[in-house]
Amino acid sequence: MGVNERHLTSSTKRSMTPEEFVDQEVASTYARRLQTAANSSNSSAVSSSGSTSYWNWCDSDNSMGHSVCSPVKSQKSCGSCWSFVAADAIETAVVIAENASAAVSLSPQQFLTCSTLQTTLTFEYCWASDSGVDGASWMQSEIKWESQNDGCNGGMTHGAFMDAAQNSWGLVTELTMPYDDSSSGSSSAMNTSSVCTVSGDEAAASITGWEQIVGVDCTTSSNCTTLLRSALEKQPIAVAITSNGGFGEYAGGFYNCPNNGEMASKNDLNHALLLVGYGTDSSVGDYWILKNSYGSSWGDSGFIKLVADAKINCGLNVFPVIPTGAKAGAQASTSVDSGGDKIFVGLSPTAWIAVAAVTTLVTLVATAVGIGVSQRKLKAIRKQNSATFAAAHTPAAT
Repeated sequence: MGVNERHLTSSTKRSMTPEEFVDQEVASTYARRLQTAANSSNSSAVSSSGSTSYWNWCDSDNSMGHSVCSPVKSQKSCGSCWSFVAADAIETAVVIAENASAAVSLSPQQFLTCSTLQTTLTFEYCWASDSGVDGASWMQSEIKWESQNDGCNGGMTHGAFMDAAQNSWGLVTELTMPYDDSSSGSSSAMNTSSVCTVSGDEAAASITGWEQIVGVDCTTSSNCTTLLRSALEKQPIAVAITSNGGFGEYAGGFYNCPNNGEMASKNDLNHALLLVGYGTDSSVGDYWILKNSYGSSWGDSGFIKLVADAKINCGLNVFPVIPTGAKAGAQASTSVDSGGDKIFVGLSPTAWIAVAAVTTLVTLVATAVGIGVSQRKLKAIRKQNSATFAAAHTPAAT
């Protein structure tokens, strides 16, 4: 998964400086806040089942009352969607578990560098039958999946969760290990030989496990949409879809699954995203809100609204997984507020701009006062010099 290369940034640099990282986050924050304001009118709507018809973990319309998401990132020219979703899912899980007010942006590069798990797992689908489902004749009640996390050649998000949990990884921030869209990675703060074995005292987060959140138990419902919504109201969910068709060219609005929702093969599942919300629109009906890793200039400020269907939602129903046992680490000190601004030394970029503005104003005033004093002194000196010159050149009285 994530094998399709993306070329979504005009910059040829393969890594970001901290300053560039902050600039990216501030821009993404502004776009997301505009979207939050546009969505606010939907939050009061209630469905026939009594639950809200709009839910979004990346704005204030959720049980926390604020965003639990970090800004949208970009995987650039690397098939690394699986590592981004792993980082995003854990970030949000930590905020919810710790009842925190801010998300810490974790490093996708750490997963890209360190997670190489090869595994074969059987997933259960209690909502499916062995004769297939509408839109996916290959779907069965149990499917064995083989996966290999292989850097920019693709991987699986649950494999990243397994590596992080089984090896007790301490997860580092994106500032500690910036993304450079390569499988090896680099960082001025720490070398890659040590980043995979970060201790708890040096970590920003950790997890203890993972689980398939939908498909194992259909006691309450056999409707996958109902099960997904219920699970989503607890935390964001890592999912996979097909990115075939016009997915890459999505520029906003509502996106319909290609081929009328028909998926010929399970191999068409090729892109991981984070499911963060759902809504209902009068023109298209129910839809899903997903956070992508193509940068904030893609789609709807980096997000996509996927029209729900009665089939498998572009594959959304197939790999819904979450990290478990998420916990903040000792180094979770550089945080993102509920709107998405980075916090440095206790202040956000906006606050630092205000400080800079005040400092500049004080400097200008002091400079103006200094110039005024200097001019008065210069005028006095000139006057004194003129008087002296006049006295020296005045003929003496005879």
